[in-house]
Amino acid sequence: MMRSNRAGTELGFTRETASDVAAAIVEGIETRTFEVIRGGEARARMIALNGKDPEAVDESFLGLKPALEEAVKDHSAL
Repeated sequence: MMRSNRAGTELGFTRETASDVAAAIVEGIETRTFEVIRGGEARARMIALNGKDPEAVDESFLGLKPALEEAVKDHSAL
């Protein structure tokens, strides 16, 4: 599904195998963790900031918009 998506770490995105994501979900269920965040500390900080100041997150991505558009221009989730 994500092969056509070229947004990588330089744009703040990470890729994980389906089995790694599944293992994290199972671990979350087993430990009764209600929120499983993948993508490292940067992702966790962005999620926390989005809860406090979503406009700040929007502004940070605005500067990346041209690069993001280029990275996903051929992307299809189907």
